[in-house]
Amino acid sequence: MPTIGIDLGTTSCRVGLWKENHVQILSNEEGSKSTPPFVSFSEGDVAVGESARSRAYRNAKNTIFNVKRFIGCDELVTRGIVEEMPFNVGEHDGRPHVLVDHGRGPEHFLPEEITAHVLAEVRRIASTQLGEPVKDAVISVPSFFDGFQRKSTSIAGVMAGLNVLSVISEPVAAAAAYNHRKQQINPNQAEEIKQVLVLDLGGGTFDATLVVMDGGVIEVKATAGTNKLGGEDLDTRLVDFCVEDFRRRRGIDIRQNQRALRRLRNACEVAKRNLSIASQAYIDIDTLANDFDYNVSITQYQFDDICQDLFAAVVDLIEDVLRKAKVSKENVDDIVMVGGSSRIPRIVAVVSDYFGKEPDKSLHADEAVVYGTALTAAIKIGTSSPILDEMLVLDVLPVSLGIETQGGTMIPIMKRHTCIPGKKEVRFTTVFDNQPTVFIKVYQGEHSRAKDNRIIGVLQLTNLPLAPKGTLVIEINLDVASALDVVVTARETKSGQSVSSNISFHLGERFPVFSDPYTANFAIQPLSNGPPPSQPQPSAPKQDVPAAQTEPTTPAPSTFDQRPSPFNFSTPNFPTPTPFAQPAPVSPQANTFDFRTPNNFGPFTPNQDAYGVPPPPPPPLQPQPPLVQPNGYPNGVTSTEERLRIMEERYDLLEAKHAALEAKVRVLEIALSSRR
Repeated sequence: MPTIGIDLGTTSCRVGLWKENHVQILSNEEGSKSTPPFVSFSEGDVAVGESARSRAYRNAKNTIFNVKRFIGCDELVTRGIVEEMPFNVGEHDGRPHVLVDHGRGPEHFLPEEITAHVLAEVRRIASTQLGEPVKDAVISVPSFFDGFQRKSTSIAGVMAGLNVLSVISEPVAAAAAYNHRKQQINPNQAEEIKQVLVLDLGGGTFDATLVVMDGGVIEVKATAGTNKLGGEDLDTRLVDFCVEDFRRRRGIDIRQNQRALRRLRNACEVAKRNLSIASQAYIDIDTLANDFDYNVSITQYQFDDICQDLFAAVVDLIEDVLRKAKVSKENVDDIVMVGGSSRIPRIVAVVSDYFGKEPDKSLHADEAVVYGTALTAAIKIGTSSPILDEMLVLDVLPVSLGIETQGGTMIPIMKRHTCIPGKKEVRFTTVFDNQPTVFIKVYQGEHSRAKDNRIIGVLQLTNLPLAPKGTLVIEINLDVASALDVVVTARETKSGQSVSSNISFHLGERFPVFSDPYTANFAIQPLSNGPPPSQPQPSAPKQDVPAAQTEPTTPAPSTFDQRPSPFNFSTPNFPTPTPFAQPAPVSPQANTFDFRTPNNFGPFTPNQDAYGVPPPPPPPLQPQPPLVQPNGYPNGVTSTEERLRIMEERYDLLEAKHAALEAKVRVLEIALSSRR
């Protein structure tokens, strides 16, 4: 049974496979290698692809497209994106839903379901062309997709009847295609170590990825991307220009006329493509609105002026990825541009001017990603080939993983752009005396405040030995095999109590919400005088991190959509998350507050702790050179941008300390009320 690679683009989809020592890209019934990811609902019928796209004129409200821009996202992330869509997008349970009314009453569909229709059509095309059923597939997504977005794409594939072997990044697939092509042309040259920048300018996203190629080994160093810069955004600029031009000429605003807007957008897309090969393009539409025709000529100079800020954003993203990789533009050996928008002359000129040399044009801009995805699919199933046998791709973590710490801050355990597969271990301890339970909240994101990131898992470690605070050692391990394969393990070394969790990345999963009255029982803090850690692995050094402080309530039930599948094959039932166990009971003696202990702000003997044990002597102070300037900033910090960043970090730290102090005050108030 063949294994296919799918380039699931925003505006087009392609499918290919490795066959007879080369990649074959399959065509649909219309003879095109590209299938538009459009899904149109009408009474008793669902159309997908080009036929669905043609219905957008007369059935705009029920023709769905561009769902890749908000698949796997929550309601807050999709704001500003769905407002541009001609169809209705609502929000339920913190997730976007597409609302459709096609004669059988209103229905709502998750982005995964719309994507599943598209993938089912791609699967049908492949099965028809190959003459046998297709099951296994590798799907490519933007490099900035996090775990939820990749999981949602994988779920869509499962709903379409596919066995999704892997979800890979589009620039990584393009890099694999570039490496394979270079080895075919010149095997000896392929042995050279090169730093290659891959720019993927698609219909709805833009990715920049720096990779190091050493023969067949491709190592990703850094990546950056956005879903607000693509061919669709350039089309939107042209549409806005024409809408205003038509209003000025005829006094008619067509923004609420979805049929007219769809016709105008299609004409603008054609004009944009023509401007890639000509200095001028024409837009000519009969009876655009109110029996008025519309025609206008757009020069390449006008187009460049209309989209000037978007072209500038291309350079900003390139500088961002080079800064993350700590590589200067002079040390970039090759620039590879793929995606339909990479043909736009102004974008090519911007990139060429920035690097002082022309990009490599050896790859087919539209087919590079599906080419590399098909190569990866062949490698996944163990296909043997002189070139494939030497190929190895080392990807990076697309988003940081960390633990919520005391005061609501998140400490990264594995940072973004860490090479995966990889492992990392950190150590924590208890905050309070005789603490029987700890809760560990795992997040993904780049913000210092945990609540600004996305929670991906919660672990509860119970039945801990009753011991003074700071004496138990709790080891937390992160084992990341891929962006979708994350295992978190927590273990208390004295009793051997442990708990492990495979992060599921299900959007419908609910986690406990913690409330202040439980803080004293379940917080954890950095290990100070605990036993020495075991020897760390070279790729995963252990480290101490600040405290985590969280509290449980009963989790809400999963609301993952259980409606019947719209397809003829079965849809897996995704399990409802098991509610977390209630905390272990605490004895009255263990939960009694002693106001003589420093833990409760009461008077205490300076040379004794809460148990009457003298504290260990402090380590001798070593003379240190001054680390700060007279103005309070660290040495070497001179730019305004760096100073602002430091001020923001200090503000976040003060805010975290303030929150921790408030929590301790509330604990004290509860203790006082219980004694009364």
